[in-house]
Amino acid sequence: MRHSRTEYPDMKHRATVLCLRANHILLVARSNGRWALPGGRCKEGEPAFDAARSRAS
Repeated sequence: MRHSRTEYPDMKHRATVLCLRANHILLVARSNGRWALPGGRCKEGEPAFDAARSRAS
């Protein structure tokens, strides 16, 4: 099910990538000292799959 940004204007659209290799999960260090999965906000009109692919490369 897809939702448009106009249906949920306060929702932040993000793409998150889960990278697994040899039973290890890739994490990235954030500027606040925490660890997170790679990802970021989607640009206006950018499909989530394309955003995730760009964050993973």
